[in-house]
This record gives sequence, structure tokens and C-alpha cells, in this order.
Amino acid sequence: MKKYIFAPITLLMIFLFNSCQHNQIFLTGTIEGSDSTVVAISGFIHKDTPDTIVVKDGKFSHKIEIDHPGYYNFIFGEEEKMIFLAPGYQLNIAIQVTDSNTNYTFQGKGDLENNTLEKINNELDKMDYNFMENPSLDYKVTHIDSLFNAFQVNFTDSVKHKKIDPIFVNYQKKYFEFNGAMFKTYMGLQTEIKDPNYYKFMEILEMNNCQYLGIPSFRYFLDFHLEYQYDLKLSKLDSLKRSVEEKNTATKFEVIKTYENKKIREYLMFNLLKQVIEYEGIDGFKKVKSYYDEFVKDDKFRDYIHIQLNKKLLIAKGKPAFNFVGIDVNGKEVTLQDLKGSIIFVDFWATWCNPCRAEAPYNTVLSKDYKGKGIQFVSLSIDDEKNIEEWKKIIKEDKNILHLRISQEKRKELTDAFQIKGIPTYMLIDQNGNFINSGAPRPSSTEIRQILDQLIVK
Repeated sequence: MKKYIFAPITLLMIFLFNSCQHNQIFLTGTIEGSDSTVVAISGFIHKDTPDTIVVKDGKFSHKIEIDHPGYYNFIFGEEEKMIFLAPGYQLNIAIQVTDSNTNYTFQGKGDLENNTLEKINNELDKMDYNFMENPSLDYKVTHIDSLFNAFQVNFTDSVKHKKIDPIFVNYQKKYFEFNGAMFKTYMGLQTEIKDPNYYKFMEILEMNNCQYLGIPSFRYFLDFHLEYQYDLKLSKLDSLKRSVEEKNTATKFEVIKTYENKKIREYLMFNLLKQVIEYEGIDGFKKVKSYYDEFVKDDKFRDYIHIQLNKKLLIAKGKPAFNFVGIDVNGKEVTLQDLKGSIIFVDFWATWCNPCRAEAPYNTVLSKDYKGKGIQFVSLSIDDEKNIEEWKKIIKEDKNILHLRISQEKRKELTDAFQIKGIPTYMLIDQNGNFINSGAPRPSSTEIRQILDQLIVK
């Protein structure tokens, strides 16, 4: 992989960044046509815990400290708007709500950049993803290259004669570049491409510039690049060792240690730790805490991890589980309270989730093997109402599993209460409705049988 070479624009970016005497941003705004009392803003670290900004008499103001330029989420009601911020910006956001849509207009320092970004985002929102259904990988790669090259050309032409922040111009070009790389890496992983020539496009990417962590597509690309490096490591092992390592999260942490840039390495460590906490809870974090202690030093990363661990305490072993209300195939309501007296293995899933569907046969076998042993298997579907018939068709052969669906209006309450960040998610609940494990292993794992066997003995 090529070494990182400083281009003139990058040198200019670093000079401008370092020459700022402070990293403050002043954000102000007005709202017309809505009685909203709050807006919010978040970076990628605190996406789940954004800074809330109080709206008074249709106006708001907020001061933000940022480490480096980047894209941030501006949140208004149910809408999220991506905006670009750099040290020294004094940006005013005028929001006008009508019956048909919400319009955003930017003024002040950073206005040209964000009005330009608004147009780009509108174009990106029109992207047709049907090309991903094409079976030909060559077609998809060609389409991606053509699409993002066109975005690059149009963007360059649109800012050619404007006095626009060169940092923003560089970031936006990288945004397109890493978007294309993200798609191609994802497609290579999905189709299990082993030919190293396929991944040649990575060689021209500036992967070691940690300032690009402010670009969402760069972070997404890094996530897939880690999977690529992880697969490479596994491919060098024999089949027996590979089957063991595939289930070992620590192997991924070891792969991250090979990344050259310290800040990028720290971000990847943080991001993987966050995933471990989300899916495996406090017990999962304890297994990999040594990586946190050694590599994660940034206060913002550490603060976020502590917040997430404290949240997980609410669903830790012994804590009461939320009394969900599910609907069975006959339309009858069933609550967690109704199932007391049995150990409950809960599977949160949806018909459109491929990993969920892949685990389903293992769950069926598990339910048969533990039939009559005091364990109730419950599959909770979070499907939309439009998928009810598909749901009924899929579940009809599962006689040992209680299949329930969650109504659309109850879904957010359920996912918030159980802190579900993705599916499939599995949990174990005891006979009294208290958590045994809010991040239980998958049905396909050997660990789940060991846990269930221990529970039966008790």
C-alpha cells in the first residue's frame, strides 16, 4: 500500500487548521412554522447523546468546541441534516417549516459551504440503489465509479469560481472518493472476492490522514477495510484454526494494532469496543478491556464508553426486563409477564434481516433440543405491518418457538428499553422476568448450549 504523501491542498488545510487560535464555533438559528422547543447537534462520537439546544421564541444559539473540521448531524424534530463545520465558523441556520417540507438556509461564515452541501445532499438523496441487485460485480463496480466520478466533476465545476473554504472542498472530494471505496469494499466482502487485484483501488487512498475521521464515508470505509484485513488474516490460517478465530473478537483487535496511524488505530479500537458493549454488554467489555486501557486515551472516546457502560447497567444481570407486549400469529397479545416461570431465550429479528434468517435454523434446532427443559424460546419480530404475511409464512414450521411481532407504535419503546442497536440480538431472561444475559450468544454458537446446560442444572 502506498505511503501517504502530503499534497499542496493538504498542507494548506493543516496550516489553516493549526493557525486557528481556538476551536470554537458559534451556531445560531431561527425556526418558522413550528413550535419546536429544542434542536440538537452531534458528531460521530456522541451520535446517541447529542448536545441539546433550547429554542426560545423561535430562536436558538449555541457554542461548540471541535477538534478538527468535519461533518456533523444537525437534528430538528425527526429530521437529521448533515452540516459542515470548521473552527471559526459563525453559522446561522434559518429553518422554515411548511405543510409539504422543511427548508434550511445558511448564512454567516460557513454559509457558502453549507448551502453547497445542501444541494449535494439533495442529489445524494435521489440515488437509486437498485444497481446493487444486479448479479454482475463488474457492472456494480463500473456503476459506482461512474456515479461518484460524476459527483466529483459536478462538484468541482460548481465551486470553481467561488470563494469557498479550501478545507471544505478537499473534504467533500474525499467524501465522494471514500463513498465509492466503501461501496466497492463492501461488495468485495459480500461476494467473498479473494483476488488482491480487485482491491487495487485502495492503494491511491489517503488512509493514514486522521483528520479525515471527520468524514462519515471515511469512517464507514475504515469499518469495511477492517473486515477486509480481518478476512486476510483468517485466510492464512488452516480451517480448524479459522473456525475458532472467526468467533474471537480479540483477533479483530489484534488486526487493528497493525494500522499505521495512531489516531485511526484509536478510532477503530473505540468503534469495536462500542460494538462489543452494544451486542455483548458489560461482560463482553470485560473480556477486551485491556485494549481499552492500552489504546483508547482520548477523553471523548473514554467518556462515551463510560456512558454506554452505565446504560448497560440498566439491563445487567438481575435487573428486571421490560414487560413487552407481543402479538402472536392469531392476533392474541402476549406479555413477558405471561411467560414467567420459564427461562426465556429471546430472539429479536426481522424478515428482511439476512443474518437473522441465517441464524433461524439453528434456533429451531436449539428449541427442539431443549424442549421440555423449562426454557421458552421467543422470537420477537420488529417487522413493519406490510411484512406480516411474509412473517407468517416464515414462522409456520416452528412449533417449539413462540413467535410474536411487535406493533409499529410499540417498536421504539421496545428497542429503547432493551437497548437494541442491531439485529439479530439475543437475550436470556430468568423465571422471574429478570435479565440473565442481555447479550447472549447466537443459536449457532457452542457457547449458548453451555450456558443453557448450566441454567438447567441450577
